[in-house]
Amino acid sequence: MQWNDRWGGWIVTRYADVVASLHDARLSSDPFTPMRERMSPEEQARWSTIFRVMASGMVYRDPPVHTRLRGLVSKAFTRGAIERVQPRIQPLVDDLLDRMAERGTADLVHDFAYPLPVTVIAQFIGVSAADNDLIKGWSDDMATLMLGSVEDPERHDRASRGMANMAEYFRDIVRERRRAPQEDLASALVAARDRQELLSEDELVAMCVLLVFAGHETTTNLIVNGVLALFDDPGEHERLKRAASSGDAGDQALFVTAVEELLRFDGPMKAVSRRATAPFELGGHHIEAGQRLLLVLTSANRDPARFAEPDRLDLGRRDNPHLAFGYGSHYCLGAPLARIEAQIALASLSRRFPAMRLAIPRETLQWQEALLIRAVREAPMVLT
Repeated sequence: MQWNDRWGGWIVTRYADVVASLHDARLSSDPFTPMRERMSPEEQARWSTIFRVMASGMVYRDPPVHTRLRGLVSKAFTRGAIERVQPRIQPLVDDLLDRMAERGTADLVHDFAYPLPVTVIAQFIGVSAADNDLIKGWSDDMATLMLGSVEDPERHDRASRGMANMAEYFRDIVRERRRAPQEDLASALVAARDRQELLSEDELVAMCVLLVFAGHETTTNLIVNGVLALFDDPGEHERLKRAASSGDAGDQALFVTAVEELLRFDGPMKAVSRRATAPFELGGHHIEAGQRLLLVLTSANRDPARFAEPDRLDLGRRDNPHLAFGYGSHYCLGAPLARIEAQIALASLSRRFPAMRLAIPRETLQWQEALLIRAVREAPMVLT
């Protein structure tokens, strides 16, 4: 753990310290209130859309507001709701793989790992698959700010446009669900609001915006990073391909532990940010109120004090309490859905294209210049 002048805060890397921080009520998830307080009226006007959407979203709120919002969305994000979506995943995966097979080459990001989760989460929330490209464009604009993209002077304006467009899109969906409810998350949230369960219109829209954004970004990166990690370890890759071609239930169970290990080994989120609301001690250091902390999940997941042989990929690893989906009250609500998608995706890729390989040298992959995510821009593949 050390202070970083460039970022202007503490960098927290040990597993024990990251877990303690994620569970500490003195650390706030809200970066926008202090940011707004430091701004001039002109700057606040420029950021008004961002503040309106983000300040209403569950991800950036603290208890008791976070507790209320999470409780409401949890009522819709049930095991039964996820089980209703699950049967649609395999046909969607098969269709994407069929399209890839027709060409013989594919970009793993744009042809598979992105369209799979964005379609699944869109269906879960209530978005038409025909609008996936719209969602993708707006999400990319939002990512320039939400995921800590660096060296982008236009990121505030791009993010604001993306948020405004997506928020208006979901306001239209909310109006439609009031007229004609369906079996989707948007309808459940509308029903909760209309039962006066303390969910404002802005909070409802922000919930949809953030869920559709977070619901595909993490899973996309999990699938791509996982495939690349397997390419780097031919022995474990072969182990997974053997399991994929086997009809034995024990072999199929490997995909459950494999996804957990790939989350630990090279997870989709590098870090999360917190802000101290009161002074306290952490890892032998004194933290002042108002100081920022960057909790590095990827480092914590490779901490030798917690994981045996942390730099070795072991798809059968059992003792694996990784932090890829966070910890505590902000633990990812969509984690069960992401796990199912990744398990089906990796098994299907392994069966369908066992000889798939990168079409370019590994070292030439371009990684996104973002503080919080671990993601490549493109991953061109030769399939056979």
